[in-house]
Amino acid sequence: MRNGAKRCLITIELPTKVKQANSSVVTTWSTFKQLWASIETLKGGEKVSACAAWPKADQKISFRFIDGVLPTMRIVFSGYIYSILGINNVDMRNRELILTTESGVKAQ
Repeated sequence: MRNGAKRCLITIELPTKVKQANSSVVTTWSTFKQLWASIETLKGGEKVSACAAWPKADQKISFRFIDGVLPTMRIVFSGYIYSILGINNVDMRNRELILTTESGVKAQ
């Protein structure tokens, strides 16, 4: 993993369900972790292979391993929101995570 490629400061957000006074439930987002990452748009063959598992895959986001990242979380970068489709702990070595993502907000 090259450190120089990690030039995007991203925020990983965690969903929290909050019950309102009128008994409705609203999802709010709080910061889980802020860190440097690499964001790459999937293109050509990458998109074909990624789409075999995740038809709407748009980006690949990679960063140093942190414990506790879940598909229910989301990534925020420069005003864009990325939903997490898949999480890959590279070679199961706990050194790097690669997330397959799509632009937009998932319904919770």
